[in-house]
Amino acid sequence: MHIAITPDGNRRYAKKKGMNLENAYATGMNKFRDFIEWCAEMDVECLTAYALSLENIQNRSREELEILNKILIKEIDKTINDERLHKNEVSVQICGNLDAVKSKKFTDKLKELEDATAKYNKHKVNLAVAYGGRQEIMEVIEKFKDSKEEVNEENVRNKLLVKEYPDIFIRTGAHRISNFLLWQGAYSEIYFVDKLWPELEKDDLLKIIDNYKKTKRNFGK
Repeated sequence: MHIAITPDGNRRYAKKKGMNLENAYATGMNKFRDFIEWCAEMDVECLTAYALSLENIQNRSREELEILNKILIKEIDKTINDERLHKNEVSVQICGNLDAVKSKKFTDKLKELEDATAKYNKHKVNLAVAYGGRQEIMEVIEKFKDSKEEVNEENVRNKLLVKEYPDIFIRTGAHRISNFLLWQGAYSEIYFVDKLWPELEKDDLLKIIDNYKKTKRNFGK
């Protein structure tokens, strides 16, 4: 099973709880590490998470991005040293246009996370950083320009940053796709959760997976 998740709502959670952004984002990262463990317990082979979009980088203030980079560097260190990640043999792969990220410390730390988990193959996490679904498709089009390959679904899929098609697509905090996995999610079962990301609980995921297992998927037939 492949689950895609857009973990939205950290800033609104900060406002709701009277927290500063740093503590709210740290809470969100703790939840993400929990979520990876829940997925491993529920035999989810692949998880793709929308960590940071290209629009986040382009539209958020420099001050907020500096705070976010600082937090993420610290939290990635915690993730690298989280024994649950290694116990569950979770491989993390970064998917996105890292040239758009202005912090070399951040991109170096992402590479360190990849390297620290590269030997594992039981579970996989695609971490979408500086990612955009439209941009991903445009890059695939560019790759075909100087190629003699036939343009078909298999060849397009092989050129995508995320090659796995999600069975389940979860979005917290809002009811929209937000430029995430536009090609891959064509036939995903979509679940909008009316909770902010730090409020999501294990039982929410259990209910989603249980509902999914009861759903007859027709894939357009």
